[in-house]
Amino acid sequence: MGGAPYRPSCDRDIRIRITQQKLGQAVPLIGVAVGAGLNARMLQRVTSDAGHIYRERFLREKYSIEAPVPDADDLNRNSDPHGLEIIEIIEIIENELVAEADVLGDSDAESLDPNADDDTVN
Repeated sequence: MGGAPYRPSCDRDIRIRITQQKLGQAVPLIGVAVGAGLNARMLQRVTSDAGHIYRERFLREKYSIEAPVPDADDLNRNSDPHGLEIIEIIEIIENELVAEADVLGDSDAESLDPNADDDTVN
């Protein structure tokens, strides 16, 4: 029965290594779960918006209501020379931050403020 003597630190090293390997295997699963959640949320929003647009179109056709036509200022402000619509990303982000602050309440609203200093502690 020769060989190296038993060392308790060896067991600890093995447990740490196995734990790290198992945690490394869990990272992709966490990513899948987060991605699935975000996809489900986006799909819910898209289907909700599509339902509202369909209802509006149905009612406009049923009651012969004309759709509002944007004036020239709106067209010039929101399009480029190629006729493509320019999406105002800043407005979208600010609206999402306001909506998120409404959901979270006023206590966490400061943490979502893009103009807040990074040095503040919440």
